[in-house]
Amino acid sequence: MKEISLDFKPQKREDLKIENIEDGSVVYDPLNDEVFLLNNSASVILNMCDGNFTIKEMIDIISETLNVEKEKISQDTIKIINEFIKKNIIKKD
Repeated sequence: MKEISLDFKPQKREDLKIENIEDGSVVYDPLNDEVFLLNNSASVILNMCDGNFTIKEMIDIISETLNVEKEKISQDTIKIINEFIKKNIIKKD
């Protein structure tokens, strides 16, 4: 898979139906008739995928909020965003 740029501003597709649940979110993709269950971490990242934040900014915000090293947050965030791209949850622009 191609290396993702930290300057990329991911944006979730507007047609997704997202319902928050106690420990994450349920995402319904009407285009592909698929349902995804996201844990809390993935839900937070998906909520930030509004086209306003770069991946670097997301990592900075999550790291500061959780007081966790950026290196750990970076790996997890990039992995989750790559999975969103693979599942066609976010636009690839």
